[in-house]
Amino acid sequence: GKPPMLLFSCAVSSAQAPASVPPNDWAHTVKLNNGVAMPLISLGTWQYSPAVAESTVRLGLSLGYNHIDAALDYKNQRSVGKALAEHDRASYFLTTKVPSRTSASSAFADTSKDLAADLEQLGLSYVDLMLVHFPPVGNTLHCAAMQEQWRALETFYRAKKARAIGVSNYCQSSLRCIARAANVTPAVNQIKYHIGVGLAWSACSRRRCVFVTLEHSSQAWGPTRSGCAATATGSASSRRPTRRSETGQASSSAARS
Repeated sequence: GKPPMLLFSCAVSSAQAPASVPPNDWAHTVKLNNGVAMPLISLGTWQYSPAVAESTVRLGLSLGYNHIDAALDYKNQRSVGKALAEHDRASYFLTTKVPSRTSASSAFADTSKDLAADLEQLGLSYVDLMLVHFPPVGNTLHCAAMQEQWRALETFYRAKKARAIGVSNYCQSSLRCIARAANVTPAVNQIKYHIGVGLAWSACSRRRCVFVTLEHSSQAWGPTRSGCAATATGSASSRRPTRRSETGQASSSAARS
């Protein structure tokens, strides 16, 4: 069958301008399982101070990037929101995330608070894609909590506060856990995947986990390992992302969300 689309999240430094892309380039997108079009390349904000996150997002948007990747745990979303506020909401695609929860009794309420915090910090009434950032430590030992957390995302989605919902760093067992109780199928599984990742991948024991259930789009973070283009030994050589990926192929030189 047709291989799934691999989507790349890219990190750039505000000190080194990223490669420009055509303004508002919505031509290079993938259609998610609910019909929402998601740009193939996103601009990541992980490990950035608030000031650097703001300047980087502002620079990226000015150069034509139209997909920004954020997260509650990055602790810089207010600054990301300041940069986003300078642009029309329809001109960009925003992905953000909530952390995992381990208590089944409080996972729904705690996640609902985190979802509200994402919107408040970003200054938005909705996001384009909301993800669970990672499964809890112990994975499916906390399956009930994972299911309750997913129920909170479904409620958020039905309230039209997210155009699509998904997960991040989930392996097959995690996906199967939430699938047993889900009413909405995850649209995306954002995972660590890069050239040379090998079989001992951190989120799954087999590389084939990337291709688990073709109804999910697999989005790769860190496609060149360390956040910038790397040599065979992993040394940094560039922070200029390529602007697109191809179906089932790893072909980016930026990277980390």
